[in-house]
Amino acid sequence: MTVNPKLVCLGSQVKLFGPNTRETISCLPKYDWEIRAENKVVNPMAHPWLTHRKSALLDAGLYNKSYFMAEDHEMIGRLLCKGKFLNLDEPLTKYRIHENQMSSYLREEGYPLELSALAENNLLPGGVYSKKMEFPSF
Repeated sequence: MTVNPKLVCLGSQVKLFGPNTRETISCLPKYDWEIRAENKVVNPMAHPWLTHRKSALLDAGLYNKSYFMAEDHEMIGRLLCKGKFLNLDEPLTKYRIHENQMSSYLREEGYPLELSALAENNLLPGGVYSKKMEFPSF
């Protein structure tokens, strides 16, 4: 990140493993333009191994707790406005997948909140939503 001052977030691929998961390496988008395009649909960054430029993160703001299950995706949406993103090809993290983890257990409940996070930052395709969508709290 020292070499590229416009880079505000650096991620990597992740090696996924678990009792019901064949060990595999993620296929996250590498370049900034790919990350921006994919962010409109899913979170394109592996949150366990992210390095942020502190000044950009503080300027964008930290986690917004009102986006339960989507705090990282919503924050990445705000951080995208501050500079460039990159995911390394090499997996630098091992991530265990299991049926009791929060993201698996609440996937159906979390998805509407991810849409709300995208809408809040005007990141939905076509700019369809312009204000925060309201969902019941959990």
